[in-house]
Amino acid sequence: MGVIIIPHNEAPHRYHQSTQPKNNFIIDSEDDFPPLAGTPSTNTNSPIPNPGGTCKRNEVVRVGVSTVVTFDLPRLPLELCEKIYEEVMRQDQYLDEAVWVAHHTNSNPIFPSFLPIVCFASKRTFKEAVPVYIRNTQFVVNSVVSNKFLTTFLESLLDSHDGVKQLSFPWFDCFPGMDKEDIDCNLDLELMSRCGALNSVKITFHVKQLREWCLYGDYDEDGLTSVPKTLSEIIKHYNFEQIFNSGNLRKIIWQGIGSYWLEDATCGSLRNVLAELATWVETEFLQRNNQKIQTEIIWRY
Repeated sequence: MGVIIIPHNEAPHRYHQSTQPKNNFIIDSEDDFPPLAGTPSTNTNSPIPNPGGTCKRNEVVRVGVSTVVTFDLPRLPLELCEKIYEEVMRQDQYLDEAVWVAHHTNSNPIFPSFLPIVCFASKRTFKEAVPVYIRNTQFVVNSVVSNKFLTTFLESLLDSHDGVKQLSFPWFDCFPGMDKEDIDCNLDLELMSRCGALNSVKITFHVKQLREWCLYGDYDEDGLTSVPKTLSEIIKHYNFEQIFNSGNLRKIIWQGIGSYWLEDATCGSLRNVLAELATWVETEFLQRNNQKIQTEIIWRY
């Protein structure tokens, strides 16, 4: 069907449709089109020849011209922006694995190297994207140095402690570095208590930290022997009273690292000690805070 162009000051009924279409606006020759406005096509399979310049008619017909839709991110609601940030982080695989803080302690604690690239797009993006990353990441803290590094980073942000939801302490029982510094508190439990949104935590104990030496029988004949520590001794030594400040905690994974020869050489069950500790924490949470805790105990060698 043809297209008839009618002047605006004339009545349309004066014109009748021609039997032959008159597509006068189509150019049948290979004359150049004027430079195309807008962004060139992003189709990598058939790009527009000479983007931004002149194109032949057959090139435009064959390739087409795509329009890239853009939007102003800062104008979007914060909730939608956060979903975009999270999706970008997942696409870039920043949220696939837990972050071992110790691997990044040589970087600036204000701008740590574990942060996704999207966080550094602008000051506003940093302010909005960093909290998204924090609440979707499990941080692994395995020493005094890494604990202080993460604490410094969180303190540099407003209300950032409230965003941490997952923490893991693979050497909670020995806490490397504590003996070299005059520390009279458990920094891991202190970090937990400051994270108001903390939902799950993983605490590791080696069986050697669950035992103690004591006199067995006649000291002159039998000497010392290894026995399990009492529950009260462990609670006092690690100051476990701090754990009940974690008001949003819902799951604790207790990981025990066993040793066949240590367990065989101990007069009593070292595994029962960890089970008693887990039961005590779960019971006290319920009684003190009316807070139900899901407990899981796993062992490895």
